[in-house]
Amino acid sequence: MQDILSLPVEAVRLTNGIRCLMRPQAHNEIVAILALLDITVFDEPDKHPGLATLVQRSLRRGTVKRSNAELALALESLGASLSSSMSQDLALVELQVTRDEMERAIALMAEVMWEPAFQPEEIAKEREQILAEIRLRDDDPFSLTQRHFRRALYGSHPYGRPVEGTAESVPRLNTGLCRQWHRRQFIPANTLLVAVGNFEPRGLVKLLNRHFGKRAAPESETASGGDRLRTLTTYRPRRTSIVRDVEQSISIVGWPAPSIEKMDDAAALRVASAVLGAGMSSRLFQDLRDRQGLAYSVGCSFALRRSTSCLVAHIGTDPEQTAHATRSIVQAVQTLGREPVGEEELTRAKTYLRGAHLSAHQTNSAQAWYLGWGQLTGLGHTFDAQWPALIDAVAAEDVIRAIRRHVTTPTIMTLRPRQQSPR
Repeated sequence: MQDILSLPVEAVRLTNGIRCLMRPQAHNEIVAILALLDITVFDEPDKHPGLATLVQRSLRRGTVKRSNAELALALESLGASLSSSMSQDLALVELQVTRDEMERAIALMAEVMWEPAFQPEEIAKEREQILAEIRLRDDDPFSLTQRHFRRALYGSHPYGRPVEGTAESVPRLNTGLCRQWHRRQFIPANTLLVAVGNFEPRGLVKLLNRHFGKRAAPESETASGGDRLRTLTTYRPRRTSIVRDVEQSISIVGWPAPSIEKMDDAAALRVASAVLGAGMSSRLFQDLRDRQGLAYSVGCSFALRRSTSCLVAHIGTDPEQTAHATRSIVQAVQTLGREPVGEEELTRAKTYLRGAHLSAHQTNSAQAWYLGWGQLTGLGHTFDAQWPALIDAVAAEDVIRAIRRHVTTPTIMTLRPRQQSPR
């Protein structure tokens, strides 16, 4: 698997300037082609949260040439899968198809991206689907707590709002807004194509030029500027709670962390998160679950973002133990800023992270994603292969330094059960 990370990648540009990365490999007949678009929640109007998600999800609901049903039938007849999604940091359209059907599938992918119909009735259906998912998400205790935690941590920063929008904002989104957004954001300058799989590079470039290279950008439109990804300049730690009909408490504890521009600290915090909460040998699992018996579930993660990242730990516990469990998490994190991690523990955390990184590359689509993410964020497509070495280079003193620099007063969000009525 390590050899996959070091396989050569060819970078080209289409006739209209669209950037392309290609990694040909013949271990199966599948070709994955991903379009990563430099569209983020920072670009979304504050009064229309969820607009980018609605546009992404509506791409598959028909084009100017085909209805929703006709498009689905065309893809099924090729044995191809085509999906589209939106995250905080980018928009994604993903095609997977066999080598034999690649040409027709690429034509459909370009049609979906460049010529969506955005019919009012289809937009209405997608809105209802998103609203149903929002209701379902809010019925899940952990998802609900996460959403409130992000708002508490980030405040009015774009990362603080749900990427799918809210129950209040989604109904206000309409066909006109979708068309305006698509026209403004789906331009060659914002687009990166990444292909991994069984193909001949020159033949693929010819196909991509035929179907993607003719897309011209309006003269008034330019690519998204990098300075728009503003960091969280004012952090106001909060400690708050919400009450629902649940049996156990859930606490999420977190701190703002550096963006991808401070990769040394980011790598150190990723190692710290593994020491704290990756697997059954981690500190939080061993102490809070096994030794103290406080946790139904416990873990820690470091979410790397283009803007302000975050170091986050969580625990599900008995309501009467909530305060003690939360204090124990904070103390465990703070300890990393005072006492060096032992060599054996540090090695175990690094081994876990390297294994997880390599395991995440088992499909052509996953490989394309990692190549594209590095390129789109400015780290370069080689960052994917460099990441294991960055993890290996983290020393115990690097963890101490990163924790001292970024772990201050935490934001804590707790979900608690409603008060039981006395019997």
